[in-house]
Amino acid sequence: MTAGIDWTVQAADFVLDTGRCPVCAEAALDQGHCLACGVDLSGTAGRDVLDASTAAARALRERERLLRAAHLARAAVPHTVRASSAVQPAAQPAASVAVAASAARRRRAQERPCSR
Repeated sequence: MTAGIDWTVQAADFVLDTGRCPVCAEAALDQGHCLACGVDLSGTAGRDVLDASTAAARALRERERLLRAAHLARAAVPHTVRASSAVQPAAQPAASVAVAASAARRRRAQERPCSR
């Protein structure tokens, strides 16, 4: 696939790695305490971090699934169809151009100092 999609697997695996400290990533946790940086994730903080990590991994994997689906859908469409279906900017109606020009003239007139 592409590097933009593949990194999500690594990120999801990283945030779910309970064998390493999520703060410094240098050491293993010993009963929720990091032996390198000293962070204490043994209680509520650790559960909250794990919950957030699980949600983040789930979101990253869903994002990857959606990107892969979009990539596969794009690959299934013939190149000539993709090129011909490009969105063209809509033409602005002449009436709205005239209204905008009139409003601009009024603003300029109001900004001019009065010479009386």
